[in-house]
Order: sequence, then C-alpha cells, then structure tokens
Amino acid sequence: MAPKNVLIIEDNLADIETFKRGIDLLEEQINLVIKKDGISARQYLERLAGGGSSENELDMVVLDFNLPGIDGRRLLADFFNSDRFKAVPVIVVTTSGDIRDIRYAYENGANAYVIKPGEGSRFLDYIESIFNFWLRLTIG
Repeated sequence: MAPKNVLIIEDNLADIETFKRGIDLLEEQINLVIKKDGISARQYLERLAGGGSSENELDMVVLDFNLPGIDGRRLLADFFNSDRFKAVPVIVVTTSGDIRDIRYAYENGANAYVIKPGEGSRFLDYIESIFNFWLRLTIG
C-alpha cells in the first residue's frame, strides 16, 4: 500500500509531538509534512496548487485555526474550498469552541471540527481516532 501524505498545520510544539505519536500508533507509512505558521503553509500549498512541485498529493490535512501570520480560517477559505484541494479531507483541530468558528469551518470545506481537550492523554486518544478514521476507514 502506498504511503499516505498528511499535512499538519499547527504552531504548538507539544501538539505537533502528540500528532506524531498518534501517527506512530497507526503503524502505517505516512509522509508527514508539518508547517508551523500560516505563511509557510500558504507557500507550500501554492507550490502544490501550481503543479511546480515534485511533492505528492495530499491525502489529509490537519489544520489549527489559531496560527501566526495567516490564520487557519483564511487558509481554509483560500485553499481547501478550491477545486484543487476540495477532495482532500481537512480536519480542523483547534481550541475554539465558538459556534461561529465551527460554522465557518463547515461552510468553507472542513470535513470535521475537533476541539482540543485540555489534557495530553485525551488529546492523544483524539488524534489516534482522527487518523484511524480518516486514513484507514475513509481513504483506506
């Protein structure tokens, strides 16, 4: 089976490590790309969209809304609602439980909206469930 390509756009280093641990638990080949701010994420997505990149297609994106530079809301509206990325599952994983953010996410192409739990072990369980569902069950 070909490796899956996952883009994580997250600025919190502890959360990035939790995402990595969650992926390790799946014991599958996953090419992981991490962008820690909205500007570098935008540049990466522009390269992919322009076709001038030798990088693989995306199989899944995990997106935090609260990013430095360009926030995740803008990235979602600009890229993941476009024809180029419309088929890529985008999972918003953020601290905001604001109904306006949730509504915005779904109106702009997010496939799921997950509010980060406060404690680390629960967050790892969430991450493992997200990756298991989206990488094994839906796009297998």
